[in-house]
Amino acid sequence: MLEDLKKKAQRLYESKEIFRSYLLGENKFPLEISLRNVSSAQLRDQFVTVGQQIDELAKECKKFSLEVVSTEVNNRQRGTQSIPDKVVFPNLESYLKFISKVKDYQLFKNTIDELLLIDNSKLREFFVKSPQLAIEYNSVWSKILAVTRFLINNPKTNLYIRQLEIPDVDTKFIQNHKKIILQVVSALTGDDEAILENLEFEERLGLRKESGRVRFRILDPNIQKLFYGLEDIETSIEKLAETEIPCENIIIVENKITGLCLPHYDKTIVFFELGYKAALLKQIPWISNKRIVYWGDIDTYGFSILSNIREAFPKAESRLMDLDTLFSYQNLWVEEKVQYQGACGGLSQAELELFNDLRSNRYGQGVRLEQERIKISDFKL
Repeated sequence: MLEDLKKKAQRLYESKEIFRSYLLGENKFPLEISLRNVSSAQLRDQFVTVGQQIDELAKECKKFSLEVVSTEVNNRQRGTQSIPDKVVFPNLESYLKFISKVKDYQLFKNTIDELLLIDNSKLREFFVKSPQLAIEYNSVWSKILAVTRFLINNPKTNLYIRQLEIPDVDTKFIQNHKKIILQVVSALTGDDEAILENLEFEERLGLRKESGRVRFRILDPNIQKLFYGLEDIETSIEKLAETEIPCENIIIVENKITGLCLPHYDKTIVFFELGYKAALLKQIPWISNKRIVYWGDIDTYGFSILSNIREAFPKAESRLMDLDTLFSYQNLWVEEKVQYQGACGGLSQAELELFNDLRSNRYGQGVRLEQERIKISDFKL
């Protein structure tokens, strides 16, 4: 009985209804919590145990000044018995003490009182929907509100996050708190988050987004000459989009060393260390006209990345990601401890079959062949 009461009281607290009541000025007390019924079979077969449970409940409720409301139950074997039916919490204080949440609730209350002194009713509505956030971010609310006020008062600055000058707020704080900042801005401005859900943080708030960076090698010495002999280049996607490289083939590999070790190929460049960012190459218009070849790890995530690339470049080819290659290096298999569980569109029949075989552990637990274990000489453009 006592455990049942504790679980129900705790569950109510976790639902945040007590927090919402404070925000809305409602009083839920006296609060009644019903107890689980005692069956006739329990009274008949566990009479002593039930009696002990009733005594335990009464003792604990007395400690916290709670009222136990009982009901009369007639039992053929035990006669008329008084069985606890519900417990009444007379006030909020007794309830919080019972579930050991006095400090937690006081932290919420103090945070809310302070925040609502300095902001408007829209912030109250925000906390009614998500009261747990008041406690989760209690130590940094002054910074969150400073950032949100700045962004609301200065829309479409077209500045990088690192350029924002907000007193007592460093840019790393903004980077680490994008989600809550965006939630508060949306609440205070009335913007519909659902409409903006496909936009990046910077796009939603009129900030300038940092362009992704890519690293590639020019494998053709003749093309290197056009770039002052440079072979290994790192630049922004934005800049690369403005500078078409006169190549015909583009290789994409996962491993840095693999990318650095590939031999010379005419009219070819190789991108490496992109992972899922490989699809960002779609932002470079001239790449769509090139022949694209992907060589990744033979594991579930390797095929997931291939699927991602095919979504951006449907004609992309794969290399050394087949069953023959996998078994040629069986002695070098390692375990993929966490496998990709999503769907993989755009794969060929053979690729999809191998992906499914790996995910179902057909050849062993989490079979994985890393790209760097395959000889460079096996790669053929």
